Amino acid sequence: MADNAALHFLPWARQGATAGIPTADSLTPGQAAQVALPITVRLAQFEVTSQIHLAGPAEVTSIDPRQIVRTEPRHLTTNFAVNLFPHIEFDRPDFPWLFTPAKPGQQERLRPWLYLVVIKKQEGVSLSGAQPSSLPRLAITAPARPGKELPDLSESWAWAHAQITGGLADTVPSLKAAIDQAPERTLSRLLCPRRLEQATAYYACLVPTFEVGRKTGLGLPVPDNELSQLAPAWQQDATDVLLPVYFSWEFSTGQEGDFESLVRLLQPRPIPAQVGTTTLDIGHPGFGLPEQADAVVPMPGLLQPVPLPAVPAPAVPPALQAGLVKILNAPADALTQPTNDPIVAPPIYGATYPPKQRVDLTNQPPPWLNELNLDPRHRIAASFGTQVVQQDQEALMASAWQQIDAVQKDNLDRRRRQLALVNRTLLFTKQLSRLDPDELLQIMGPSLTKVQASETAGAKTVATDIWSSEFPAFCTAVLRRVARPRGPVNRRFLPAQFLSTQTRPLVKLLNHLPTAPPRLPFLLRPLRLRIAGMVTAKRVSDAAGLPLIDVSKMTPAKVQAEPAHGFFIWKVDHWERSSVLLGQEFRQAAFDHLSRVVRQGVVLRPTFTKPNAQTLLNSLNPRSAGMTARPRGPAIASEEDGILAHPQFDRPMSERLIDLAPEFLLPGLESVPANSVTLVQANNRFIEAFMLGLNHEMGRELLWREYPTDRRGTYFRSFWDQRGAQADGQSLALPPIHEWTGPLGQNGAGAGTTPLILLVRGELLRRYPTAVIFAAKAQRDQAWRLTPSQTARYPLFRGSAPPDVTFFGFDLREEEVRGDSRPDGDPGWFFVIQQQPGEPTFGLDVDPGGQPPRITNWNELTWRHLVRSEEELASLTYVRVAQGNPPLPDTSANPPGAQWGRNSAHMARITWQQPVRIAIHAGKMLPPATGGGSHA
Repeated sequence: MADNAALHFLPWARQGATAGIPTADSLTPGQAAQVALPITVRLAQFEVTSQIHLAGPAEVTSIDPRQIVRTEPRHLTTNFAVNLFPHIEFDRPDFPWLFTPAKPGQQERLRPWLYLVVIKKQEGVSLSGAQPSSLPRLAITAPARPGKELPDLSESWAWAHAQITGGLADTVPSLKAAIDQAPERTLSRLLCPRRLEQATAYYACLVPTFEVGRKTGLGLPVPDNELSQLAPAWQQDATDVLLPVYFSWEFSTGQEGDFESLVRLLQPRPIPAQVGTTTLDIGHPGFGLPEQADAVVPMPGLLQPVPLPAVPAPAVPPALQAGLVKILNAPADALTQPTNDPIVAPPIYGATYPPKQRVDLTNQPPPWLNELNLDPRHRIAASFGTQVVQQDQEALMASAWQQIDAVQKDNLDRRRRQLALVNRTLLFTKQLSRLDPDELLQIMGPSLTKVQASETAGAKTVATDIWSSEFPAFCTAVLRRVARPRGPVNRRFLPAQFLSTQTRPLVKLLNHLPTAPPRLPFLLRPLRLRIAGMVTAKRVSDAAGLPLIDVSKMTPAKVQAEPAHGFFIWKVDHWERSSVLLGQEFRQAAFDHLSRVVRQGVVLRPTFTKPNAQTLLNSLNPRSAGMTARPRGPAIASEEDGILAHPQFDRPMSERLIDLAPEFLLPGLESVPANSVTLVQANNRFIEAFMLGLNHEMGRELLWREYPTDRRGTYFRSFWDQRGAQADGQSLALPPIHEWTGPLGQNGAGAGTTPLILLVRGELLRRYPTAVIFAAKAQRDQAWRLTPSQTARYPLFRGSAPPDVTFFGFDLREEEVRGDSRPDGDPGWFFVIQQQPGEPTFGLDVDPGGQPPRITNWNELTWRHLVRSEEELASLTYVRVAQGNPPLPDTSANPPGAQWGRNSAHMARITWQQPVRIAIHAGKMLPPATGGGSHA
């Protein structure tokens, strides 16, 4: 087994009955193509011995393509690195040896039953389709030479291996357990060690290794005498070869260079000063606007240098802006004339959102509207959005009509919620808002456990506040049931005329203790009810402070002993004896109630403060309590503004902008040398102007197509491509345009901040799009050198532009990443470009030219190490495992990790290309800091 930190290479793998094959592979043709295993069956006293024949290469007519999990390169790749080996991976770890009729021989070598060959597309090479009774066929005839296009099958054992991923002990039980119990960590692989040529097309074909497999795949008969040998499927001196193909794909090579060689070409550079801005001539605008000689203003593009330049100067001439105001306001002015004839004029971008019909020079809110429409630079950016809608109108409208059912349903739900909101608001205003806080407490009993006592996070509820007081009775369901205004007790004991006017809870009669008229008996004074107010807990607590009440005499026993005729109800202006005999039920209810209220002559007081009362009232307010309609998605705005639901288009629009106007991505990009890495920032003013033009024109298109819309919807909210971003869910989607209140460029997500953008110009990411890009916080080692730490941030978004520009946005700022060279200063950040570690590659390094140095590490091995001269290198097609005399490659330096030619696991470890990464400090990609102390 040959290992590294995460990958374990095995020279072979066997499962099931094939693990019991007794014959070792001699690596010669003199070996049987079939194998039989003895089998014994015992039944009671009987025992039967026989043999079973295992399927061999002569029985294979096809393979299941689902076993193939990866090909390198992918099908139809056009820029594969010439120094790498094409390979194919299988799901089963034993697939290459599944039908090999032998067990591993000397040094754990075992030939696979199929082989991967890579054939140059040329005259004499053809790949035909499948026949009814056979597989597709690969034919190699003159002028093509099979001996050059096909490898030596005597070394086929060296290029098939199994792989286990993850931590593993180097023991046989551990290997077997990983293969049997963790199939997701295992696979097998076939390598093709061919030396490729630049800019050349190839076939990659999976073919049989043995002659019996070749004949079976071609539908030819296999004589019995041939089953006694494992002859190879072709000979090196053959003039023509015909092979069946189990699986195939095509690819082409690019220029010389793998990931390692390309990443070494990258150079960090601050962006040139002239990049990022183009010039706009507004001296002759036409359309009746005033002309001015030599009126040229700078127009920034989508990406800008770091730090962002100041607002471009000179600004747009006031005379030109005044002319624009007159033209843009012409349709609104025409409506004020007696003729009312409509006038067609250039659009006021975004006018439907405030909404407004006019622009002016007085910076009336919202400020972005005038900035956008009175500056030709911003109007140009908005016009790009208009062009996108005009070009894509059919596809956009088809998508919009597909969403019409959901849009109409949302609008219906919106109208229902608006009606419910109006009804709840009227009920709250006329009824609930007028209640005394204590009356509100009484009717809110079931909801007290759901309302917080304050707006502080984690605050206890009102119910908890009351239950923790001395008088928790008002939280009990029993008291609320007995005290309800039209409950059974009130219906029985209150007079009919009292019930017909304004009922009150009779059981809470004792809660209110007003000053009684002097002519009434003393004991009856606390037992009066004022019809103007509801009996509440507050009045119980207030009773102790009234001057004519002797609270100590309010005992449950006295109340229970009071005769029924002693209870009075206080009407509006006089006292009147109740017309109903108050019986024992009322006295018992009063007794139970006073038993809670009065303890040892002290009136207990509930803890219910005014803030709690206000909290309860706010919780019932349909507007302050958030009881308005909660939208299902960003398509529905708030209930107040009345914006209709509208279709949504989620495609990142930066792609369309770059397709439409690539010259505005980074004006002057041609001044940035190839293989450069630099930092830039986004121009938010340009982005918002483009998105406003895009949404404005989409609203016009929907109106023209008679789509139900009020043209105030934000149909496009995604500018940057955040698909696949690892940014902890942070969204850069624009907020709805009707909510924009700031100047242009300060209304997007994270307004006022501009993410840093890493821009790479070169072949690296075009040829290796799966490379991992991230930012790592810098740290100082013991030698005070800066190195990347484990603190990492991943891109918020990414994008590309032809032919070789790729960019990545990070949630970082210039002052964070630049760093300070002082020992106690912030070390800043690194930007890291790393080869995808989950997709291992195999091959040899690019030949640097000249006499190769001795190999001290297998990662330094090049094609030049395999030959004695440049002439031999030119004629070399496949890697030769046999070292020859003198032995090549020269291993006298004893490179660690593996032994050349020992078995396929060692060859995999030697040719495995370790993942490469480069870390570039941000200070090297930024201009010098004005204050000094930078790492640049």
